Amino acid sequence: MSLIEYIKPEFWNHRERVAGKSGEQYIFRRKWQLLVAVVTPLILIPVLLATGYFYHFSRNRALMQIEEETAVLAKNASIDIELFIKQYKSTLRFLALMYGVKNLSDPEVMTTVFGNLKKTCGGFLGLDMYDLEGNLMACVGHEEPCNTKGSMRWLDEVRARGLLIGVTLLNPEQMPHVFIAIKVYGQDGTPYILRGILDNLVLNDLLSQIRLDEIQDVFLATSSGRLISPSKYCGEPGEYACLPLEKDLPAATLMENLPSYGGMGETVFVGAARVDGTDIILGLIVPEDVVERLMATTRHLIFTVLIPSVFGLVVVAFCLVTYVVQGLYRADLRRREYLQQVERNDKLASIGRLAAGVAHEINNPLAIINEKAGLLKDMFTYTDTYEGDERLLSTVDSIIRAVERAGSITHRLLGFARKIEVSVERINVEHLIRETLGFLRKEAEYKNIRINVDVAENVPDIVTDRGKLQQIILNLVNNAFAAMEDGGQLDVIVRRLPGQKAISIAVRDNGCGISEENLKLIFEPFFSTRTKSGGTGLGLAITYGLIRDLHGTLEVESQVGVGTTFTITLPFKIKKT
Repeated sequence: MSLIEYIKPEFWNHRERVAGKSGEQYIFRRKWQLLVAVVTPLILIPVLLATGYFYHFSRNRALMQIEEETAVLAKNASIDIELFIKQYKSTLRFLALMYGVKNLSDPEVMTTVFGNLKKTCGGFLGLDMYDLEGNLMACVGHEEPCNTKGSMRWLDEVRARGLLIGVTLLNPEQMPHVFIAIKVYGQDGTPYILRGILDNLVLNDLLSQIRLDEIQDVFLATSSGRLISPSKYCGEPGEYACLPLEKDLPAATLMENLPSYGGMGETVFVGAARVDGTDIILGLIVPEDVVERLMATTRHLIFTVLIPSVFGLVVVAFCLVTYVVQGLYRADLRRREYLQQVERNDKLASIGRLAAGVAHEINNPLAIINEKAGLLKDMFTYTDTYEGDERLLSTVDSIIRAVERAGSITHRLLGFARKIEVSVERINVEHLIRETLGFLRKEAEYKNIRINVDVAENVPDIVTDRGKLQQIILNLVNNAFAAMEDGGQLDVIVRRLPGQKAISIAVRDNGCGISEENLKLIFEPFFSTRTKSGGTGLGLAITYGLIRDLHGTLEVESQVGVGTTFTITLPFKIKKT
């Protein structure tokens, strides 16, 4: 047997005829399929909704976490830029103290100092010095610092604060550059302004060192949002950066479809933080892939738990629906069995009423025929003319025997139809069986049938109706004799049923047996396989009714060519009715 056949439920191949042109249909299979289609979603939908909510909640938590981390990363990076700028601010103060204002205001000395500075530490694109009125005293490096046009705003801030770290645009490209301007004093106490312009290449090198696996882009911008350094996503220096400037810094936000150079729009986290003491804003960009990597563990956990859970729930749904439909199927089988019993009882009652009427109607003419046939025989016997006519007398005897046989049939019909009250008494089962078999001993000897009675020692006396039990055994033994050829074997076995207050009486023969088709019909009234040999089909029907009156059951097992066994189960005691 294959695994599919082993797990297939009983109702799966059950066909049932329905009204109309549909013919036979798998009713219970369709019920199973319908229930599976309804129950499975009802079980899975809450689980899937809960899983989706958990994933959505986890993703939102991850987004919030990445935003917070992005703001922290921007703040930390701004601190690195601040420390970097402080180094160059310290360098300017050192130059002022070492050379003095008088020497630095000399263009030749300034050129020498700038050359030595580039050789030792580098990082400066130019140096220049101004008095408080904004007059240029000396400059070296790029051409733009030597032009004082438009420089009064930052000079005012330096005069007021003593220090300014800002951004200037240098010609001809108008590229933003970071500068550091400090107020220094001459020997006579006169204040001057020393300014150093930082090289963007040095800043870019520093920003490239800040890039980590999570950080793909780091850039500097002015407070108005114009880029100082190039950005992979936001553009080239001078363009406006994609920064969350409307928020308090440090801050971070999620930006969707942000285009990158050489690529399509991406969803990224943009963080920004102000470099303390300056108007410079550091921005950095973290790709959404960080969230996906963070969610990979959550997804793995979800699928590790969800897939076995869904599989288990589907199996439970299948088993539950199968159990319910199997119960419905067996209940339907029991219902049909009960309906068949009711139908059989109704049929027996109807036939009983019909049989009683027919028997009464037939008994009257049979009595007349019997009386007239007996009178006719007497007349022939006492008349010398016909006294020696054996043919005539044998014909009359045949009529009388036929009438007697018809009378026995009508008496059986009356016994089948009549309700006989149960008269209970204590009975020794073995004595009753042997007494009943004594009536059939001559027939058994004539047909050379061996009879064996086997009664267990622990079989007690029972309280039941003697006459009905005797008739039951007599009918079953008669049927066994009819089924056996000469030289057969009949066994009557009596046992006490373990764990029950009941006994079993088995009548077993080795006769011709009963086919499987006829086995379903043997208890139907007037059904007989021996109609040609005088069978009326009432014996087993009457026997079935008598056993039911004794609160017992009757089971039959038969195999064609092997034999038949009728097993009666009777309680130890029945109540009087």
